[in-house]
Amino acid sequence: MSPQRTDEEAQRRVGEFELDQLSPLPALGYRKVAQFMAKSNSFAIFRKFSDLNMLNLLSLQAELMELHEEFVDVCNSDDNLSEPNAPSRKFPFSFQELLQSDDPRYFPEGTDRRFHQLIKLQDIRVKLKEYNETLLQVAQVHSLERPHREDISRFREWTMTVKDLTRQTGFLTGAENLTWNDDDDLITVRPKLEKDLFQDFITYRLLNVYNAIFGRHETKRQRDGRTLIIYSESRIAQVSAFVGTITAATLPSVAVLLLYFIKNTVTRLYVLIGLTAAFAIAVKYLASGKTNQVFGATAAFVAVMVVFVGSPTI
Repeated sequence: MSPQRTDEEAQRRVGEFELDQLSPLPALGYRKVAQFMAKSNSFAIFRKFSDLNMLNLLSLQAELMELHEEFVDVCNSDDNLSEPNAPSRKFPFSFQELLQSDDPRYFPEGTDRRFHQLIKLQDIRVKLKEYNETLLQVAQVHSLERPHREDISRFREWTMTVKDLTRQTGFLTGAENLTWNDDDDLITVRPKLEKDLFQDFITYRLLNVYNAIFGRHETKRQRDGRTLIIYSESRIAQVSAFVGTITAATLPSVAVLLLYFIKNTVTRLYVLIGLTAAFAIAVKYLASGKTNQVFGATAAFVAVMVVFVGSPTI
């Protein structure tokens, strides 16, 4: 066997190894939902359990309030001991003394260790760590974006096609059947994208018209009962950016051209009002401009157009 042939066979084996993949999960119930969410992150929609999270925080907060009061009582009790040389009198002035207070000499016979300052402070530390971690977690959960109502509607409709163990569609039962029924308590874990309003319009309006007329699509993710058509978000963003760029480049020029052919000053003013409104709408919806940005851009646009309105020879 020649060395060249050996190398070719080795490369083929390596290539075959690289193509090996894990077996997919059997497409039933939640496993199928998980596969669908993994492929289409627009539908990675979950319940955030706002009321349970708030109840949990309130419970931890109440426990900390009780611990705080108990710690205050222990401190007052230690500070007011009748013995002038009692070791606990040094606790407010030295954490070293407090941390060394596990020594049995600090516990007179019959004293309940649960009410000792150090033990109570350690209880507070544990509970406070749990409270702070939970508080930050809840804050992070509530900072996640809410899914678009169209995505929620499509996801609910799609879940009705998922089969259960009996191969019947609609696998959710009992309380789980209510999981995605509250729009105000749903979040999506998809990455936050810089999307303008026009991009949303393309995604949730124009594509529906496009599908109804042409019936073309890139990928059919599911074929069980209902075909769900999914488009590349990056391509939608490119289309939106292209339209925005063309509009930004042509709108001022079109405005100048219109004003050039209108000789009557009053008519020019009326046309300028319409052009200004169109420009403001374009800034708002194509560039997702904030209110102050819309005002600034519109003012600059009007300042340029006024030159043409006030010049009868232009």
